[in-house]
Amino acid sequence: MKVKIFSDKGFAVKSLSEQKNGKIRQYLYNIGYSIVSSCWCGMDTQNSIHLFCYCPRFMCSRFQIENRCGLSLNEETLSIWITKFPMQLIEFLLLIYECL
Repeated sequence: MKVKIFSDKGFAVKSLSEQKNGKIRQYLYNIGYSIVSSCWCGMDTQNSIHLFCYCPRFMCSRFQIENRCGLSLNEETLSIWITKFPMQLIEFLLLIYECL
C-alpha cells in the first residue's frame, strides 16, 4: 500500500488508520460481517488502540520503535506520537495492517 504524506502528518496517521479500519475485528463485528470481535491474542475486543498499543502479537515491533524514539506507545502518549513521530508511527501501522 502506498501512503501519501500530507503536510499535516497527524492527518496522514489518522487517514491511514481510518482506511484500514474495515479489517479490524471489532468493526467487522459491529457491522455484522463477523461473529467475533476478539483479537488473536485472546483479548475480548480487537480495536485500533489494542492493536497499536497493547496486542502481544506486535510487542517486539512496538518495543523496537519505542526504543528508537525513546517514548512508550500507549493511549496516553498516542497524541505525542502523532505530532513528534508520525513517520515512525505510520511505519508501525503499516506493519500491523499487513497482518490483518
